Amino acid sequence: MRWNEAETIDADSMPLLATRLRQVHNDIIHSGADVLYLFYGGPAIAAAMVGAEFSNSCQVMLYHHQQGDYYDWGPMRHQIGSSLK
Repeated sequence: MRWNEAETIDADSMPLLATRLRQVHNDIIHSGADVLYLFYGGPAIAAAMVGAEFSNSCQVMLYHHQQGDYYDWGPMRHQIGSSLK
């Protein structure tokens, strides 16, 4: 999903962002996809919304953008073993 560069992501646009994310979410789930590769650039609050919409539906793999390159940071939800306390 691309946000129109002329549109601002701010508190007033959160309902529209949520609506668009849910539409994309539904399209992805109905396609049968079980893994989402997320390349995200934008405000942190919008990233939290992406996580809230997708994390319980499919595996979300995160990619971090740094100095022109993307780096695989693994899944949004890590399986944590019992050896960690």
